[in-house]
Amino acid sequence: MSQGHVEHLDYSDIDNTLKIAFKGGTVCIFHPVNPETYVDLIRADCLARAVHKLIRSGTVVGVNKGH
Repeated sequence: MSQGHVEHLDYSDIDNTLKIAFKGGTVCIFHPVNPETYVDLIRADCLARAVHKLIRSGTVVGVNKGH
């Protein structure tokens, strides 16, 4: 799996949030992210491309937590 600019993913199935840490220090939290979407992300051939597709889909809301 190619990670691109994604450094780390953290998923919470309690509140359906996905925390993404990007290389360079930016951290964003997205919601609602269902468990199936998270599994699709971690199984993707290119994680960065899958994350970009999720963000662009308009089905999740992101909050930039800065560095």
